[in-house]
Amino acid sequence: MKDIHLPQHQLKTVAAVFEKILGACSVYIFGYRSKDTRSTGAFPVIATDPDNAQIFILAFSDVTNDGLAGTISDLISRQCDGLVCTILLHKLSALGTESPNMRWFFDRILRRGRRLCLDRQNVPYLDFDGFTSKNQDEIRKYWHKCEAVAAFYLESASESQRVEVGLIKVSMLSIAMEFVALGLIRIFFGYSPNRYNLRFLFALCGYFSDLPGRFFASAGHPDPRFKCLFAPPTMLRHWNDLGMNEQDFDILLATCREFLEQSAKWANIELSKLVTLKPQNHEN
Repeated sequence: MKDIHLPQHQLKTVAAVFEKILGACSVYIFGYRSKDTRSTGAFPVIATDPDNAQIFILAFSDVTNDGLAGTISDLISRQCDGLVCTILLHKLSALGTESPNMRWFFDRILRRGRRLCLDRQNVPYLDFDGFTSKNQDEIRKYWHKCEAVAAFYLESASESQRVEVGLIKVSMLSIAMEFVALGLIRIFFGYSPNRYNLRFLFALCGYFSDLPGRFFASAGHPDPRFKCLFAPPTMLRHWNDLGMNEQDFDILLATCREFLEQSAKWANIELSKLVTLKPQNHEN
């Protein structure tokens, strides 16, 4: 993946932000897209270009505090004219995973990504012989688990008639959407995120699908329905008023149901490709 069409000064700025906050680190761009240039990535498909330029980055560092990836992303956006940066931040020990799907994911990026920074004292590498490959059976089981969990939460939220606890029901919708996103990510990337913020998961899904953008495009606007959905369920610990307009909830519920339905259709198509590609090597 050589043809990153970001201005050179922005690439240098991105690298400088990582090194300033993390110190010694290894950073790889594994996807880039914008409305003005052709999309490119370490994986075979990258979805329709967004309104703003966006890069997808995998970084290895000893410093992986909660919220740090978001802090880096925000700083890059401010210094690079609104560049959207989706960051996967891991310790180097993550490369020792026993998961064949995670090994396939890391291997793909190390081989095909665009390296921005390298910690020469701790060079990332996978210790194995031959090629990595996805475990199709595990991916299929994981998707069906995620689909079942999401459907259960949506059904449970819809069955309650208690208007006074609307935000509790929205938290159930949020968890349902989280599981849908996790399932989609596992199918395409073979990746298991170590962050579960719904905005982040949808942004990562945006690499390979326009579904989150189509259904939740208003997430970046002051629409209270989407604000509630994207609030972490742990906010229930802090909210005192749990009520929500019943019509707003019904609209949000219908949107989440349709998103699950369309995601399941996409997932089934992609899972059928895994079956077709099963005899092949690391290109799966």
